[in-house]
Amino acid sequence: MTIRYPIQYEISPKSIAAGTRWVTVRLENIGIQDLTGLSVRLNSLDEYSLRVRKEGTYVDLLAEGEEKELPFQIEADLTGEVYVTIDGYQDEAEPFHWESPGVLITVGRDLAELVRVVSLAEPYPRLGETIEVEAVVRGLELSNNLVVEIWAETPSGTLLSLDKMGLGELDAGEEKRRSVEIKLDEEGIYTFHAYLFNVNRRIGHRVEFVSVAR
Repeated sequence: MTIRYPIQYEISPKSIAAGTRWVTVRLENIGIQDLTGLSVRLNSLDEYSLRVRKEGTYVDLLAEGEEKELPFQIEADLTGEVYVTIDGYQDEAEPFHWESPGVLITVGRDLAELVRVVSLAEPYPRLGETIEVEAVVRGLELSNNLVVEIWAETPSGTLLSLDKMGLGELDAGEEKRRSVEIKLDEEGIYTFHAYLFNVNRRIGHRVEFVSVAR
């Protein structure tokens, strides 16, 4: 189980077949305060791939050291990420909010996985700079029909197609990188999206955020 204090958590299984499936969220209170009146939700980071059918579960008490298992039903089409949120109270009075990082749920057997999209730049690039954005793909089986698309959403909301690139032949376990450059013409938050396609079927999606200052 993974820890994000004061909760130790696990989502299982992490590999499922496509269709309507059940996953279990296991929560343990490893803190020093009881948690009460909890609304526990499983949320999708990609509704195109995974949709959670059960909106939430109410937990009256998760005492110090107590563990609970909560079932959630999902509609699974493609591999995607989910995360857990909890809202309630500590010691019956203090408002409490907690959420997990994204957890990858693999749906079926894909030919490859989009490992990450990352900006190869300083943490806070300046207005007018040109940065490089890189997508990394890892092969799971031998393939030769994979395509990576990289898009940018500017702070003003304009969506830019930066590139569309074939990967050629990719062996199981092999990693390939594809990168593009973009000049940062606006101040604020840029959102970069990388998509992985097998012919016309989307099998991966990752997001990166870059904050641009003057």
